[in-house]
Parts: sequence; structure tokens; C-alpha cells
Amino acid sequence: MLPRRRDLHALAPVSLPHFSDFSEVPYSDASLPATFFRSPDFGKFSGDPGLTKLHLIMFSYFACGVTSGFDNSLMSSFLTVMGNPSASTLADRWGRRAALSYGSLISIAGILVQTFAYSPVMYGAGRFLVGFGNLPVVAAGAAYVNEIAHPRYRGRIACFYQVIWYLGAIILPSLLQIVFATWTFCLIFWTPESPRWLMSKGRYQEACGILYRYHANGDTNDEMVTAEIKEISDNIANSQRAQGEMTWDKAFKTKGNRKRMMVVALFATSVGWTSQSIVSYYNTAILTQAGITNSLQQLEFNGGLSILDLVCAACGAILSGFIGRRTLILIGFCGMGVAHLVVTILASQYGKHGVAQVGYAVIAFIWVESAMYNIGLNPATYAYPAEIMSFALRAKGLVWFLLITDLNAIVTRYVNPVGLANIKWWYFVVFCFLYLASILGVIFLYPETRNKTLEEIEAEIDGVELHALTESSQEAVIVEKEIELCHLELGHVSRIDKNDENRV
Repeated sequence: MLPRRRDLHALAPVSLPHFSDFSEVPYSDASLPATFFRSPDFGKFSGDPGLTKLHLIMFSYFACGVTSGFDNSLMSSFLTVMGNPSASTLADRWGRRAALSYGSLISIAGILVQTFAYSPVMYGAGRFLVGFGNLPVVAAGAAYVNEIAHPRYRGRIACFYQVIWYLGAIILPSLLQIVFATWTFCLIFWTPESPRWLMSKGRYQEACGILYRYHANGDTNDEMVTAEIKEISDNIANSQRAQGEMTWDKAFKTKGNRKRMMVVALFATSVGWTSQSIVSYYNTAILTQAGITNSLQQLEFNGGLSILDLVCAACGAILSGFIGRRTLILIGFCGMGVAHLVVTILASQYGKHGVAQVGYAVIAFIWVESAMYNIGLNPATYAYPAEIMSFALRAKGLVWFLLITDLNAIVTRYVNPVGLANIKWWYFVVFCFLYLASILGVIFLYPETRNKTLEEIEAEIDGVELHALTESSQEAVIVEKEIELCHLELGHVSRIDKNDENRV
């Protein structure tokens, strides 16, 4: 049994709630000390200043998810497609925080132009800037949260990244949007860089310091974090030796990369072609076809649906820590498929007979379908694509996901109104077959990510052993030296003298 990490509860300035009951099932990977994953001290959140600060940092980055809810117009989709190539290059070359700040500055400029616009042209220019700046913010933020998170809490916290989207969607005054955009820009000044990105640039000492400080509360004797550092550094060194600098053409060269890009494209298309794309943008037309024509009733329905969506999305994010993202996605598609089948049958009966009670039943099952979307798909929207990507491909993979998502959004916003207007409820039948295809795709193609580190997921998709021996020991020697420097710089938490303890 490895030694237990020093209990730091007495050093906490405030009493924090205990979150360890929500932790994921212990890891079984032999590459990290298994005893730490089973130990009650591993990743213990309550009273640990390091983990408390880490979670506050990641919660701060949820503001990136808020900004994605600002603008979901057709123009925004076009601009996201236009701004795709530069976002991943910036995040890979200059860091996740740099890409986030770049996008935030553009969004701030767009919000100001939009707020004080005195003509349609000026307002359109503001929307242009908001949409163009949104992509680097969302992609860099999602990558950052996954790369700095503690292994035990990564899956759940990454899922909350998209849940907060609803806050941005309901903030109507343009000037209020600038608060979140400014906040995301300011994050670069007080939050650490992604340790994985730092290692990819040879800045091992900085990366080690961040991981020890936030994953072990500064305890450089923590064997789990030391093993984590070696795992990350070995993985990045092997990847750079095998592929060099990641480019868009290399993103499709290897079997593992092609699988990643295919799954992400399939996931983006499946999410884009759910009936949620109809409910989100054409719910007024659906309510009218279901017999609810009063504007006040429609407003009440839409408000209630938004609240339900937010609650269900939060529940889905919590649930992801217990069952994993792949299972959550499968539950979402299955639940939506069943609910949509009922909606289709009821809608056909209402179209034939026009009975008001049947119309209300249609609305009720639309609520059920929307709830299943937010439980199963909303939390995994950015979390799943980010975690199945290798480090070198993560920024480009998220940009690829957003590209496919917005291309689908452009198509559905032209196709859906035509289908609803011409064939009415028969258009719902199309989505029944799409749900079936999505379910089969999850079962046969989507890799499982539950209870695995990012490096384990990468190795599994590539079909290699996690800790394959490197051709040269140069990187290992560098990492060992940097870890020693971190020991000297940070010191050992276990060396806190008794006088300090008594003062606390």
C-alpha cells in the first residue's frame, strides 16, 4: 500500500462541502498506482486548497460556454465556418489561453458595435464579430478544461462546460453579454496555462509545478501526480517523435486519427439532425400545428421548456460521472428516439382528427424528448469530442466538430421549414430513421472513455500500449530533472512546521 497523502483539512480557510461521493469509479489502469484511485484521500475535494482553487479556475472557464449561447443565428454559423482554420493554429502554437483571449477581444468589439449600432449595417457588423470570435473561445475553453482537470473529476466537470450555454442563450440585452466576454479575456492574467500544452513546448518545470500545485496541493511527494506527469510527458514525446507538428493533412493520415475525426463528424451530424433542431428554432410553428395558437400560451411553454432544459442538462452532467459519456449519449439517443416515435404517432392523429387533447399530448412528449436531449447529449457536446482526441489533435478536433456542427445547422435551417410547411407531421418520420442510425453509430463506432485518463483513451484508439518504451531516454531524463527542480521550488507540504499549523 502506497503511503497516504497528508490530510490537509485543517489547513482549509473555510469548510467546504464534501464532493467525493460524486466521484467516478476507481481506475483500473496499471500505468498509475491503483491504490491511489481506491484511496479515500485520492482527489479528495473537501478542504483541499489546491483542488478548491483548481475547480474555481475550471468553473471560471464555464464563461466560455456562456459566450457560445450569445449568437445562434444563421450568420453565426457561416462565420464559424469561415473562422475555423485560424482558431486551432492559434491554440496549438500560442496556447489555449492566448486563443481564448484573442476570441474574447473580437467578441467584446462585436458586442460593443452591436449594442451601440445606429444602422442595420452596423448591427450586422457587430453580429459578424461576435460570431467570428466565438469559435476560438469555445474550442480553446473546452480543450483547456479537459487538459487541466484532475483525472477523477474531469469527465463530469467537462460536461458542465456546455450546460451553462443556456445562460448565454437567455441573456437578451447585448450589453450584459460583455460581462462574460470580458471575464473570459481576463482569465489569461490569473489562471495557469494547460500543463499538457506547456510540456509540448518543452516547458516541463512549469507544467510539473501546475500539476503538483493543483492536483496534489503542492505536495511533490505525491506519487500519483508524479506518475501522471510521466504518463503525460511520455505520451507527448512519443506523439511528437512519430508525427511531428500536427497539421490538417496529418489529422487524416493515421488510422487512429481518421477514427477520431470520423466519430466526431458522426456525433456532430447526429446531434445536428435530431428533432431538437426543429423544436429550438421552429417551436412556434410546432405549437401552432398542435393547436396552441395563443401567444401567451406559447410564451409560457417556451419559458417552461428552457427551465426544464437547464435542469435536465445539469442532471446529465452529474450522471456522466457515474456511467460515462458514451453510455450517456446512448441513453440520450434511445430516449429521444422513443419519445419522438410517440410524438410522430400523436401528431399524425392530430393531423387527421384535430382533437385538442391529442395536441396537448404532442407537446408533453416534445418536452420529454427535449429532456432526454439535455440529459444525454447536451453535457457531452464538447466533453466527448475533446476527450477522444489526442493532445496534438485536440484543438483541431474541436474546430472540426464545430465546423461540422455549423454546416449541419446551415442545412437544417433551410430544410426544416420547407419540410414542416409541405409535409407537416410526415417530416417527423424522417427523424425516426435518423435516431436509429445514430443509436447504431454509438453502439458500433464510439469508443468508451469512462474511468480512463486522456492518455489511456488516446492509446486505446491508436491501438498501442500506453507506456511503450521510447527510442531515446533523453525526454525521460529531462522530465526527471524538471521534477527535481519542482521539488526544490515548491517544497514539500509535509514540511509545514508545527508553528504554522498552530497558527491555522
